[in-house]
Amino acid sequence: GLNRAEVIAASAAASPMKGAFSGWHIIRLEMGELTSTHPIVMAASIAIEIPERIIQSVRVPALGLGTWELKGDTCKTCVSAAIEMGYRHIDTARAYENEVSVGAGIAESGIDRDALFVTSKIWHEKLDAESVMTQVNDSLKDLRMEYLDLALIHWPNPDFSLEEPLNALVRLHEDGLIRRFGVSNFTPDWLKRALDIAPIFCNQVEYHP
Repeated sequence: GLNRAEVIAASAAASPMKGAFSGWHIIRLEMGELTSTHPIVMAASIAIEIPERIIQSVRVPALGLGTWELKGDTCKTCVSAAIEMGYRHIDTARAYENEVSVGAGIAESGIDRDALFVTSKIWHEKLDAESVMTQVNDSLKDLRMEYLDLALIHWPNPDFSLEEPLNALVRLHEDGLIRRFGVSNFTPDWLKRALDIAPIFCNQVEYHP
């Protein structure tokens, strides 16, 4: 049977990249020896109701499942179980290298696409317009989706002009491939510069309530 399974509310986990933070872990599963075919059946049996917040007239679930460091079948199962529990916001990124598993977990849950708010992020070392377009299309392919609810620039990068990636995101929005776009881990100065260029939806950052 299931030896140990715990659902843990957690804040962001430390990233080796630039000594800061790159992802949110709202749920983390800790497992001991498992013989169950569904290792988080205990967690999935817990129903939760997550409130929504209105951001720029858009309803966004106040809590989301961060998938940084989740890989393979563990990632797929955690995503599927989180949706079964009541989570409707799923956060991933190209740098996490798990979008195939995230997409598999969403598909396994059987939920309607429009019932979810899915965020992914483009890596800050590839911010030329062509790379931005490619990363978003690769995310959609791996996630098995026709659009992202939110696409973010993962980190600021002084080696690139902000105009190029933001203008590429504007075009992706106009093409219907992303519904909103924003930034992640931007300092106030970088955020101001971004807002002067395009209508940024949000700046996703580490937060400890």
